[in-house]
Amino acid sequence: MIVYLDTSVLVAYYTVEDRTSDAAAIIERAELPVISDICIAELNVVILRKQREGFLSEQAADSVLALFDEHLRDSFQVLS
Repeated sequence: MIVYLDTSVLVAYYTVEDRTSDAAAIIERAELPVISDICIAELNVVILRKQREGFLSEQAADSVLALFDEHLRDSFQVLS
């Protein structure tokens, strides 16, 4: 199944939020998760904002962004 993901789902998946388990279930069921190229920029902005505001440590933010980069290479289809 192709599933289009928006930034809010990605943020919930990569950080601990109320909807994290829902986001994980959606992404794990998707045969082909699709994101827009704008989601890449938006996710980076949100993660860095969470770090700046103290919700994520620098190490946690770096880990999230590294995992997201890995998923960009291996799992997600990016639409321009």
